[in-house]
Amino acid sequence: MECAKLDAPWLADRIKPAITWTWSEGATERQAKLMVNSVYDILKKHKVHKEKVGIDIMDMWIYEAFKQKGVNVVNAWPTMSEARVIKTVDELECLKQACAIGDSCYYMIRDEWLKPGIRESELVALCNKFLYEKGFEHVYELICASGGHTNPYRRWFTDKIGGPGHLRPRGLRARRLFHRLRAHLHVR
Repeated sequence: MECAKLDAPWLADRIKPAITWTWSEGATERQAKLMVNSVYDILKKHKVHKEKVGIDIMDMWIYEAFKQKGVNVVNAWPTMSEARVIKTVDELECLKQACAIGDSCYYMIRDEWLKPGIRESELVALCNKFLYEKGFEHVYELICASGGHTNPYRRWFTDKIGGPGHLRPRGLRARRLFHRLRAHLHVR
């Protein structure tokens, strides 16, 4: 909470602690109800607790907790999907920059790093280092698989050493606004 207050001081009196339920094991139902109660309290405070509440993604724990509380939950996925398509000039510029950095990372993979003997984990480490040095705030879901790890397709990397001709599907997912690419590269 203190970090949130430092990052967004104009919201200081309106910041509420996050209540998570997903990883609370045996307390999932209780935590889901606590989270829904905190949302309901805010809805009631603003006199909209009888209105429809649109949610784009939720699990069954949350759905059941909202239902038990009497909240009229509706599917907001179509509306949110349409809204996500709209971009400001600044967002478009961020996407262009992210794509340029992603392209340069693929260039480094293809022309500098991808050689027989490199391990999948080493290639992922090089990509992480490169993206952070270029200003990415968060790098996640770097997908690297070679040889037999490509069929069935695995979405994680190992210490497997790549050999000549091994196909390496790659996926970069990082936040500089957001950037996702897929490519198929061969070890030279």
